[in-house]
Amino acid sequence: MICKKCGQEFPDDMSNCLWCGAPNEDFGKEPVPPDWGEEKDDDDPDALGGDQHPAGNFMWSAALGGPIFSTIVHYRKLKSLRFFLELALANVAIKFLFRVLDNSIDWTEFPLLAPPAVIFSWVIHVCVMGKLGAWRIKAYIPKYNVNEYRRREKIGVILGLIFFIVMVTLEILFTLWKLR
Repeated sequence: MICKKCGQEFPDDMSNCLWCGAPNEDFGKEPVPPDWGEEKDDDDPDALGGDQHPAGNFMWSAALGGPIFSTIVHYRKLKSLRFFLELALANVAIKFLFRVLDNSIDWTEFPLLAPPAVIFSWVIHVCVMGKLGAWRIKAYIPKYNVNEYRRREKIGVILGLIFFIVMVTLEILFTLWKLR
């Protein structure tokens, strides 16, 4: 500790300065541990920065990986399959609507519109699933630790991106194969 009167250094656990005898104002007080960027506890409401949730308004693992990968990476915190079931139901509903639309159009008359239509359906799918995933994760885990969420979300996004690229490529190739 540095004495405020004489400026000399003396041990923190002394009641008076060794050099001038001035009283130690911090003597007997509980020492404050330094904050070195440690992770805050999950139950601490300040860990999320007030009312903000780390998912924000869009959840990339749900958008790219759908219900499977977003549930897998966040399963430890979710502790139930309701999140998966809600996203899976939305996923099936979106795909069903686009299949009905796809079957109602004769793509042999408009073959050049087929690949953009597939891409458009995937863009809509990604937007809806990302928004829905963020909305539901906020409901199931309102006090999610920011660092843990980001760490898990990185894994989910990497897996989801691989899955997304494979699925979009297969769907475009299948659409082109149908048009032959």
